[in-house]
Amino acid sequence: MGDIPLLEKIALSPLLIMGVLMLAVGRYDADLETLLPGVTERFEVAVGKAFVEDRDQLNAACSLIGVLKVLVVLNIWGLKNTRVQLILAAVAVPGFALVIYAHMALGDLPSAYMPAVVFMVLLPKTAFAMLRGDEAEPSEPAEEAAPAPAPAPKTSGRTGKHKKR
Repeated sequence: MGDIPLLEKIALSPLLIMGVLMLAVGRYDADLETLLPGVTERFEVAVGKAFVEDRDQLNAACSLIGVLKVLVVLNIWGLKNTRVQLILAAVAVPGFALVIYAHMALGDLPSAYMPAVVFMVLLPKTAFAMLRGDEAEPSEPAEEAAPAPAPAPKTSGRTGKHKKR
């Protein structure tokens, strides 16, 4: 299986904390604004006011987002499943693009949405690193090595002609 560089694993690890906070909101109806200030406003920009006002929908979305973020971290550190990583990357890129859009629409400084940019780049990068590693691994045991070819006849260093024996 492909090896994800340690620095990339460490850079993606904060998703665990964010995922747990999102799960707390979604699963236990914790106050979103207390745990993640400004997220409600960003949700409103990204998906609409009616969505944010429907607490059940918002909780379901937060639960799903939380599970996906936690799964990213569990997969890169423990499960190491390439297909899971590819699916997570495919789902995460548009999600992080929405986060970036919401920040920019609200006039936030780039420092506010830079983590989303980093995650949006690293998730596919880790998935493709895992995929390259899978392709490099032989799927079946190698057959026994073929016998070595017979040695070439000895030649003279000066003329390149064969020596007579």
